[in-house]
Amino acid sequence: MSNNAFYGLHVAKTGLFASQKGLELTGHNISNAGTEGYTRQRLNLTNLEGATTDAIILQATNGQVGRGVGVVNIQQIRDQFLDAQYRDECSEQKMWETRYETLYYVEDIIHEPTDIGLSSVLLKFYESLQEFAKEPQSEDIRNLVRQNAITMTESMNHYAGKLEALQKEQDDAIVITTKQINAYLNDIAALNTAIRKYELNGENANDLMDKRNLAMDKLSELIDISYKYNEHNMVSIYFGNDNTTLIDNETAINAVNLFEITEGGQSHYGSYTFHDVSVNGVTVDRSNISGGTMKGYYNMRDGSASEDYGLDFIMQQFDLLSDGIVKIFNKINSEGYSIPDEENGNKSQQGLLFFDESDTSALHMQISDDLKQSVWNIAGSDAEVDLDAENTNEGNNKNALRFAAVSQTNYDDLGIGRIDDFLAGIVSEIGVQAEYTKTMNENQEIIMDSIYAQRQSVSGVSIDEEVTNIITFSKSYQAASRMITAVDEMLDKLINGTGVVGR
Repeated sequence: MSNNAFYGLHVAKTGLFASQKGLELTGHNISNAGTEGYTRQRLNLTNLEGATTDAIILQATNGQVGRGVGVVNIQQIRDQFLDAQYRDECSEQKMWETRYETLYYVEDIIHEPTDIGLSSVLLKFYESLQEFAKEPQSEDIRNLVRQNAITMTESMNHYAGKLEALQKEQDDAIVITTKQINAYLNDIAALNTAIRKYELNGENANDLMDKRNLAMDKLSELIDISYKYNEHNMVSIYFGNDNTTLIDNETAINAVNLFEITEGGQSHYGSYTFHDVSVNGVTVDRSNISGGTMKGYYNMRDGSASEDYGLDFIMQQFDLLSDGIVKIFNKINSEGYSIPDEENGNKSQQGLLFFDESDTSALHMQISDDLKQSVWNIAGSDAEVDLDAENTNEGNNKNALRFAAVSQTNYDDLGIGRIDDFLAGIVSEIGVQAEYTKTMNENQEIIMDSIYAQRQSVSGVSIDEEVTNIITFSKSYQAASRMITAVDEMLDKLINGTGVVGR
């Protein structure tokens, strides 16, 4: 009670202990100011009411004094709404970042417009065809036409091979990302258990919750997640548009469903085997994923339409181009006549091919066996060539003129229009898509930075504020110590300085 001579010591002691705890916590905050994922902690204090008995509250008097100060708890300063916002925006930003980085690399592969790009290679091919139309009987020009055709097919093969290799890299990244997701899920589940055990005695597991929140932040970079806390502060994790359960603390206790990796389909040209990802035996449909690097990798690996833009669609466009070129040149060459020579059996032939028709994809495009056999099999004449006849037709260039006109001809029936325009359209669309994903990524980064700043203003450690706390708690500690000294002096006077009556 407040009329107890030692009551002042008790009150001063509570102030001393509270100030000491405040200084310790301030030091902990300052020490972790640069620690990733650390959340500022605050000491919650309460005034202690006046002394009571077990039976009734003592009647208040004008002289009744409270019992000092008590520590309620050490609280994390977090805003769960900002946490959820940050993780949602983080998932979307990482998706756009992944798509942009991939398309930026595609631009490097295509390398247009440059002197070594496909458009430049096609231009040299066209120029040699123009010369061929002027001198169809020239072996040197025919060799140049064949060599330029080979260079063009090799460029096409190179682009297609690079694009399919990049498609495989997206698949490899999906596998790596899946393993990272599983690692974070195991970490969160383990932290769930540790937090539950720690808080059984009524304490707040603040530092363990920081680790769990950081793991959830990292997880949100990989896939889009939602989550829910139960009454024991254990979190359940869900992902995707159908809220597939990854960690269950609602219907079970810390039940973890990890992703599984299995063999899936083939790459665009069948050179590589891709992987599927499943949960509980159900294959993950990429349309069910709305964010994260996983979504970005899936989109770029499997996107196969103009509205679902990805590497598969880009390779389809190059295949359409190569197939069109093969059909155009084979039609012209097969309708003309070769010049007899020892290499082709000294016979002028019709029906010869310019390009190989067994596989017209961009990856496998090549000149025909007929052209490999002899440059004289390039059919420049529209009539049979007879070197022994009065009119040999050796200089006949009517079919060669058709070759020379290819670059200016529309082939809408083949779905490509003008060859150069179609190629320019492919390159332009890659640039447009890269710029679009770059813009979306930058916009998301701005949103992310804004939410992060708000989050840090709530949860981050402010050194200025902590220094102020140091001064406050230090002064409080000193004052409580001084009060103990004053009470001690008072008691000393009472005990040792008060005389005995009658002496």
